[in-house]
Amino acid sequence: MALGIAVDMGCQSFIVTERTADAFFDAFLPVHEAALQRTMEKRVLVVLDSNSSVFPTINQQLVIEEIPEVLIVLPTTTTNNAMYELYTLDISDGTPVTIVPRLIDVIDTRNGTIPSNTSKEVNYFPDKFVNMNKRRLRLGTIEYLPNAVVEEKVCSK
Repeated sequence: MALGIAVDMGCQSFIVTERTADAFFDAFLPVHEAALQRTMEKRVLVVLDSNSSVFPTINQQLVIEEIPEVLIVLPTTTTNNAMYELYTLDISDGTPVTIVPRLIDVIDTRNGTIPSNTSKEVNYFPDKFVNMNKRRLRLGTIEYLPNAVVEEKVCSK
């Protein structure tokens, strides 16, 4: 219910945790299809546990084809000071569609500080339309009524 309201209100970014990832991915497509308003660019930040049960099965979440802007944060140690691997998902056409996590950055906080990435610029949400890997692009046409109506009124003296 709350997801449907968020999509209808134009929400473009979602934060999903280990506990909510499966439910979110299961509900997203039906909610998005039923929405009255749909924004084009949606981003999902998936924050997983270090012993994630979601990460090994992320390639089976075909709904990701509908929301290609996904960033996965995967801790690689369980202490307070940890390393975090950041993944994006590459999607390729085929039967079935192939979804492959690709490591794009590692943040190491084991020494108690967060490193500044001054030596390299990392795009955490790379443009998936630059190379669509032979994927189809679904388009739909709709009749769109104008938002403004001009009416001529005669002023009386």
